[in-house]
Amino acid sequence: MKKYLLGISAMLSLSLSKPVFADDIHIAVSIAPLRLIVERLVGDFASVSQIIPQGQSAHHSSLRPSQRRAVASADMVILNHPQLEASLAPLIEDDGRFIILAEHLSPMLLPLEASRVHDHDEHHDEHEHEDHHDEHGHDEHHDEHHDEHEHKDHHDEHGHDEHHDEHHDEHEHKDHHDEHGHDEHASLSEMDFHIWLAPLNMLAITKELEAELTESFPEKQAVLAKNSADLQNELTQIDKAMKEMLAELTIAPFITMHHVTAYLEDAYNLTSIGAVLPHAEGQLSAGHLRDLQDEAAEAKAACLFYEPEFSQDIAIQLANDLKIEAILLDPLGATLASEATITDYWQQMKSSLQDCFSS
Repeated sequence: MKKYLLGISAMLSLSLSKPVFADDIHIAVSIAPLRLIVERLVGDFASVSQIIPQGQSAHHSSLRPSQRRAVASADMVILNHPQLEASLAPLIEDDGRFIILAEHLSPMLLPLEASRVHDHDEHHDEHEHEDHHDEHGHDEHHDEHHDEHEHKDHHDEHGHDEHHDEHHDEHEHKDHHDEHGHDEHASLSEMDFHIWLAPLNMLAITKELEAELTESFPEKQAVLAKNSADLQNELTQIDKAMKEMLAELTIAPFITMHHVTAYLEDAYNLTSIGAVLPHAEGQLSAGHLRDLQDEAAEAKAACLFYEPEFSQDIAIQLANDLKIEAILLDPLGATLASEATITDYWQQMKSSLQDCFSS
């Protein structure tokens, strides 16, 4: 009997030495925001690892051999686009394991140049947020696009009839680029890949990944469907809270560290004057900084957002010269604790915006 109990004890010790996943499914994702989505979707039926280390830029991270092995051994690998997560580009194989979200959700992408320049005069002559939306016909945009997902009137007003209906509901995107005036055949290389940076974009990513995971692991369909529905509801509530918070603030243009906020701007009608780094991988020029400083002074910039992955010295000096606040913005979730949730991620983003427009 004693021997039997010792055997049971040994087996329990082995079983508790590491997490047990019934099917030994391993999913590797590029960055923290995507990891947060996938972890919620799969629950405990798979292990999820993050490839690009916290604190490293997605644009020019350096992978260790162990991270390369994790990609090679994963059952599924999820990234935005190899142009954004450049270190992953050499590791991509045509073996059905790689999910490149930009290819699956291409009609929701913003053109790169259009994402960097907004019409400051039209959007920000009136700085009261509520009046601002009334003047530009955005009341129905936020109510329908973010609360009820019934988009017809909004897109009629802005020339986007089928964009969000198709993107969020049916993923049938044929007319999207025509309605936006984009080149229908524009290369993906000309698009902005920071696609997770709006709650309802995360909702669209959730739907797409639910479909992909269900196709790969059909026996988990019920779990995926429930977890997806719960997460979609959470993201809808986060979007509502973001709108309510912004409606109470005086909105003004801002400066970013690099061009990362296009989807956040598009979702909430915000405006970035420009970026300290015109290209995430490029060289900073004194001429560019002078021009940015002049534009920011003329536009009465509210703040300058800096990011953990980039050197802060120049950003803080520029903010000091302009007599505005330098405020942390963390699109990659680099400063989040390991147990953080999607709600924690968006609470942090919400706080950054609130600090900017309250300063």
